[in-house]
Amino acid sequence: MHPLIRLCLSAVLGCTGAPPLRSLEPALTNAAAVTAVAADLAGTHQPAKIEGVVTFSWHQGTSEFTLQDETGAVWVSPVFLPPQFGVGTRIALEARTEAGAIGTILLAENLRVLGHAPLPAARPASYEELFSDALHALRVEVSGVVRGQRVNPEAGLGWLALELATGSRRLTVHVTHELSGHPELVDARVRIRGVNLRALGRSQNGFLPVLNAHSLDDITVLDPPVPRPFELPLVPLARVMRDPASGGAGRRIHVQGIVSALRSQHAFFLQDSTRGLEVILRDAPLPAVGDSVQVVGFPEAGPFSPTLQDADWHPSVGGQSLQPLPTNSSQALRHDGRLLSLSGRVVACAQGTDGATWTIEDSAGAFRVSVPNSQASAFALGSEVKITGVCSVEASDWESLVTRREPTGLTLLARDARDVALLQHAPFWTRKNMVNALGLLCLGAATVQGFLWIRARRRIKELSRSQEEAQALFRAVLGERTRMAREIHDTLAQGFTAISAQLEVLPGDDNFVVIQLQPAARITGRVFNPDGTPKP
Repeated sequence: MHPLIRLCLSAVLGCTGAPPLRSLEPALTNAAAVTAVAADLAGTHQPAKIEGVVTFSWHQGTSEFTLQDETGAVWVSPVFLPPQFGVGTRIALEARTEAGAIGTILLAENLRVLGHAPLPAARPASYEELFSDALHALRVEVSGVVRGQRVNPEAGLGWLALELATGSRRLTVHVTHELSGHPELVDARVRIRGVNLRALGRSQNGFLPVLNAHSLDDITVLDPPVPRPFELPLVPLARVMRDPASGGAGRRIHVQGIVSALRSQHAFFLQDSTRGLEVILRDAPLPAVGDSVQVVGFPEAGPFSPTLQDADWHPSVGGQSLQPLPTNSSQALRHDGRLLSLSGRVVACAQGTDGATWTIEDSAGAFRVSVPNSQASAFALGSEVKITGVCSVEASDWESLVTRREPTGLTLLARDARDVALLQHAPFWTRKNMVNALGLLCLGAATVQGFLWIRARRRIKELSRSQEEAQALFRAVLGERTRMAREIHDTLAQGFTAISAQLEVLPGDDNFVVIQLQPAARITGRVFNPDGTPKP
């Protein structure tokens, strides 16, 4: 951040609710008392009057700085600095407390230069100890091997920045008043004195320690680097991190081999006659696949095999072309980093943004194949393929490998789509096709069954309709027959009644007629009652 911006922010903080120093309150008189103020009380702007030595400042004229006395150290916000001010200046500071990102800081109100004084002794510290609040803003001393250096004003880095390997971690060191690069420091074992300040990491999820030195005078070279690292003795790749004489104590080593594959924009795989491993570059461009190269880099433990970090390379002469080693998925676990050739059957596929990933199954197990710039649909499931690529063994963590040396799987990294060859097309009756055929068969059976069910329903409806029509016709015929029988009955009854009545009134003097009609009278009398109704 620009010093004027820092000063403006400080002025804004002072103009928005920060009361002036109150003489009636007892002032904090040392750095330990300031850092002991709780975060919720730091914003009450308690007064402080401290004398100490300036151990670090970003700029001349206007800057933040750190002030250290016999009890500790404290961070001071941006303020205009007098011309005599600098690192090693003893000052008297009047300020007020404020809550900072890490602990309590001071908002400077007045400072007075008392003269020059020797810097406080730097406290030796490990990387893990730098996370302690007790060492925040203190002058410390850290030893390690310089892994890289950079000055990049275009990216906002206008001073020398070093990457220091200390223990198993890496520490960023800012040399704020050194504006030029120093590649001769790379691979040197050094002791650096500076102020420990913590800053947000790249992932913005935690504060990481950063060592802030003032100039090159704060750096002591304990063991200078080899001036021409490419003249170091060549180390076989199989001896990396196994032979104490090769790259001991975190120093660079010199190896040679053939580039078997490119891993990313800053990494490639290197192979010699003994084995293969991954090389991670710092700034150098990538070589081409098949190039014979010499590499210098720092050996480090990878997930399963050693790697070379912060490496650089030069082309070399000679070398033979690499031939893939035929093997299976079980034996491939012994050849991490080597160019292998495996065959198997495609059982699954997935499409990614940068290429395709297939799952291949052989007689010994299953493994994944990553092919850049390819389509997952290039091979149907069930196809027999042959893949050439670099073996990358996967493991959960290094601790499990120390105890068991059991990998969790492997991925074969093909260089391009030409490394995957089709051996045999997938049979038609694959599991997928059988499932599809069974589905179609079931669909056809369901369709036929549905059609027959619909026809049966229609037939039932037709039969029901015919039955209803027959019943209606039967009822109509029966009604008509009943009506006709009733009419016939009524007509006959009336006729017989009339005949019977007429027979009864016939004169009895005509014996012949009477004799002839008496049988008819008897018949009608047996069939009908006198009122004309039929007898039961």
